[in-house]
Amino acid sequence: MTRYLYPTATSLLFALIYRESTMAHAPTVAAPVMVFTFAVWLISYLLPPVLFRVTNEQAAPVVLSQLMRRAAVAVVCVVACALAALYLTGLWDDLPLLEELYAFTLIGVVLFHGFGGPFAYHIVYLQQTQQYNSNQLAAVLIAFTLMGFILALFFLNLDFGTARDAHIQRRDLLLLTTVLLGYGWTLYKVAHH
Repeated sequence: MTRYLYPTATSLLFALIYRESTMAHAPTVAAPVMVFTFAVWLISYLLPPVLFRVTNEQAAPVVLSQLMRRAAVAVVCVVACALAALYLTGLWDDLPLLEELYAFTLIGVVLFHGFGGPFAYHIVYLQQTQQYNSNQLAAVLIAFTLMGFILALFFLNLDFGTARDAHIQRRDLLLLTTVLLGYGWTLYKVAHH
């Protein structure tokens, strides 16, 4: 049961993020966008492991290949959320909405289904089969942490420094919480194999 907690929490947070963003641009479709986003994000976590199984008995290249296939399915789901939001709002030429959906998609692809997906699972596989180098792992984690910290400071300063609609402010706080949850889960997964 606890293995469903993280996917459910992340899916709910992204659904709320999409809802707040949609409320600022097209309030009438915020509820359908939220429901669709929750369902598709949950599918992005639960379906790929069923389609592409990984065991410690498999060779490292096979495991990595399976994990990349999982990520590909998850990425399709994340992109589908942004496209569905655009379709339901009908605001294909609304630049602020496009920017927001692009940012959500990029965060979902890179942090949740890239760094938190194949990277974390492959590190766990390498640790369990004693094939990893702790110095390389530390270097990657430090570099990713610094990059994330610098980007977070830049965007928080840029975004919170401007007076915005209340929905956008809530969206930003939800997004920050979601990113911290995703990064924290990835570190936990890598450290507690």
